[in-house]
Amino acid sequence: MSIISGLTKRLVYYVNPDQEHAITKQINMREFCKRHDIVLTLVERTELTDQLGYLSHIAEELDIELQSDNFTRDQPLPEYDLLLICGFEADERNELLKQLQEEEVARGALKAIATETNIHWTLEHILSDVAEEHIVIQAYMDLRETVRVGEIVTETTGLPPQARQAFDQRMDLAQKMLSSRQIPNEPDLMRQLARELKILITMGEEQD
Repeated sequence: MSIISGLTKRLVYYVNPDQEHAITKQINMREFCKRHDIVLTLVERTELTDQLGYLSHIAEELDIELQSDNFTRDQPLPEYDLLLICGFEADERNELLKQLQEEEVARGALKAIATETNIHWTLEHILSDVAEEHIVIQAYMDLRETVRVGEIVTETTGLPPQARQAFDQRMDLAQKMLSSRQIPNEPDLMRQLARELKILITMGEEQD
């Protein structure tokens, strides 16, 4: 069993102050947590260099000393909101995510779970890590949907001869990437393939 199981149910919520409706998002989260008896910690931008275990009080609850986080950021801070879920078991997390969606709270926020590893990380470390993963997944989903549409278009309308070879080459590479057991950590290539396939697919639609 994880050492952070059974702790206080808490949400640690960072709202990017440069985003629209930042104050409204915080108010909605406060009301949500009151309704569902969840402890809420709102994080300011100046606190992003603090460790999760400190901000969530997990270190205090467990009476442990946090290890130093040597993370250094060489890219601009991702412009996302971040919601960290602490002290929830798996079934409770699923119910929480369902309630957040139904009540339209923390929409668009990146979400992560407190773990024995990331409680030692700063919030900017977690935000950067989760944002990178989010970008990869979004690129993968876009490519998968583009391939699906491409298969339908070529079956129903075909492509002009001058586009067919280029389309087949890109579809072959895309399908190899999508057949991998793990999502390829190549978001730039996946986005490029999706863009080029969309252009070629449009040529088939126009021909129809």
